[in-house]
Amino acid sequence: MKEQILKDYDNKKIIFIELEEKIKGLINSLIKEQGLTIHGIESRVKQKESLSKKIDEKGDKYNGLEEITDTLGLRIITYFEDDVDKIANLIKTEFLLDEKNSTDKRDKKPDTFGYSSLHYIVKLKEPRASLPEYARFNDINFELQIRSILQHAWAEIEHDIGYKSAISIPKNVRRNFSRIASLLELADIEFIRIKKEIQKYSEKVKENIKLDNLNIPLDKVTLEEFLENSSLISEINYHFKRLFNAVEVKYSDRAVESDLKRLMYFNITTLEQLQSELFNRKDKILSFSAKWVEKNAITISKGVALFYLEYLLIGEKNDVNAIEKYLQEFSIGQEYRKTAEKILRVINEM
Repeated sequence: MKEQILKDYDNKKIIFIELEEKIKGLINSLIKEQGLTIHGIESRVKQKESLSKKIDEKGDKYNGLEEITDTLGLRIITYFEDDVDKIANLIKTEFLLDEKNSTDKRDKKPDTFGYSSLHYIVKLKEPRASLPEYARFNDINFELQIRSILQHAWAEIEHDIGYKSAISIPKNVRRNFSRIASLLELADIEFIRIKKEIQKYSEKVKENIKLDNLNIPLDKVTLEEFLENSSLISEINYHFKRLFNAVEVKYSDRAVESDLKRLMYFNITTLEQLQSELFNRKDKILSFSAKWVEKNAITISKGVALFYLEYLLIGEKNDVNAIEKYLQEFSIGQEYRKTAEKILRVINEM
């Protein structure tokens, strides 16, 4: 039987490899549709040597390749432990779950250290299984592991060290293992708490912006909520879109960090100050941008007003050396002197 299973594996390996890519793409799409964020997806098709070894270890358990449920295995790694169940619910909705062979290894016994993941055995579910692009995979079971990034870190280290239970741990280091396991569990809990705190803070900031209570310190959360909910930003961006026939794109995390640093450079430390600077220079921002941009059909983000505000603030110093120093400090562009001279020229033409 072993020889027949390995022969079937040789014939079907390419199908497992194709299914691996299909499932990775599908799961990524499903997760994005739900608005969830993950660290990543790992996958592998079991090598023939590993498959042979597994058959030897299990004796006469397997009567065919289809009974080996982890020939294809994928691992979904979340940032937060509470996202594991969210992903699990998504998987149970979108795939056919083999409950008998699936296990929740997070239910730890007293002599088991650290974290384990949720192991599901699944296969494609109707009506997706009958679609032309999936039809030849519809009878293949595969393994899906779901774990948080801290659970993943523990599992990788545990695998490298080679100890998985209290019995196998040398007595003199057993306490250290327990301490580390407790710290990781506590860290997962604390990260979830911090995430929820930030969500509550974000909602409070959003409400204050709507009420025009803007005496709030600038940080990543407050700046993002301001750009999303400020009527002044909406007005300026509306004019930008009409002026340049522009398409709005996502305001990236990197852009947020950069704008925060540049606003701090100008001693703008609260939303109230930022609102005031934008309001007082609204017409100048639009006038400056009209002269600065040389073509239509550009893309803009919600933070485009900040970009031009910052150029105006440094340009108003009327000192080409100061402008060049600013551009160098924040690595804006490449030809610093040429850009500095252009900023001054545009401001003088307004």
